This record gives sequence, C-alpha cells and structure tokens, in this order.
Amino acid sequence: DEAVISYNEVTGNIIGTLKTVDGHSFALESCFDHFIFEEFDLTSFEEEEISAEFEEDYVINLPPPRPETRVTSGSNEGQRTYSVMFYFTPDFAAATPNLEDFIDQVIAETNQGYANSEIPVTVTKFCMEEATIHDTESSADLLNNFMEMKGSYEELRNTADTAALLALEFSGCGRATSFSYAYGNTVSVTRKSCALGYYSFGHE
Repeated sequence: DEAVISYNEVTGNIIGTLKTVDGHSFALESCFDHFIFEEFDLTSFEEEEISAEFEEDYVINLPPPRPETRVTSGSNEGQRTYSVMFYFTPDFAAATPNLEDFIDQVIAETNQGYANSEIPVTVTKFCMEEATIHDTESSADLLNNFMEMKGSYEELRNTADTAALLALEFSGCGRATSFSYAYGNTVSVTRKSCALGYYSFGHE
C-alpha cells in the first residue's frame, strides 16, 4: 500500500491519496468543516479519446522547432525539474473548496509517481489562476479552447515550462498534444476525478 498525504500548515487542511496493493485507489479531501473519503472506480475511467483529424491538423500547422530546445548528447543526465502554470475552470472551482491544497496534492502524488518509477524528474507549481473557459464534453474541444485562451502558448505558460488546466468533467481523463516540447505547446487538460489516484496529470 502507498499513501501520499499533504498538510497545509497555514489552513490546517489535510488532503491525501491511498493506493492499495490489490488495485484500489482512495482520496481524502476536506470539504469546509468535514472530510470526504472516497474510493475511485478505476474501471469507470474512460480512455483518452483519440481524434486523428485533430492530431493531423495540429502536426501540419506546426511552426519550425525552437533551436534552443534541441537535445544534445549528455544533456539529459541527472535530475530535472519542470514548472507548471495551473489553471482551473470555474466548474472545477465550484466543486473544489480547497483549490491550493488539491493542486499541492496533485504535485506531491505526481512526484511520488516519478520517484516510484525511478524517473529523474520533479514537478513544481509555478502559480494558479482561474481560467476564462468552462468545461466542455469533448476533450479535444477543451484542449483547443485552452490553447487559445490567452492568444499564445507563451502567455498561457506565463514563463513556466508548462500550462495545465484542471476541469471538472469532460470525455476521457486527460489530453495533451504530441511533439509539444520543441514548439512551446506544453499544455494539457486533466479531469478532476483522474487528477488524483490515477496519475493522469503526470501522464499528460
């Protein structure tokens, strides 16, 4: 069994996740003056929807790679850290009383996942902000809306390495684009019920 628990010294809030060796996954989340302990139904999590048209369109319209992103021999050695500019939809905010604690737990769980897999990567929270877009049913539409929300990938990332949107409900658990690092399009969307207990955030 493995548990990841986060404690906020300022608010006194506790949030956590528990994964059992027999494949069960649980979350502990504070809700105002009480706590919710819930089990995730992992069998109900939908696979990420694949749209060939979306990927083909995206790849055809890519700009040339940024020269500073080319990987050279030996440049991938040692521990690496990347930062995330977090956004959340108003729908997500309405269902999440402790936004900062939730995001901190997503970070803690993702880093534990990297450590468990012996991947020399650490993720950090750069900042968080409410998005100006709402949940949509289609993950492709949600990702497109998010990519266009501020007019450019640079504005969306706000000097962080990546930008991530947390939404309450959409089809699938998460979505991101391929070939993103060299083009600055390091953005993703993740559904709340998959962000903890299922590693969808870290995957995207």
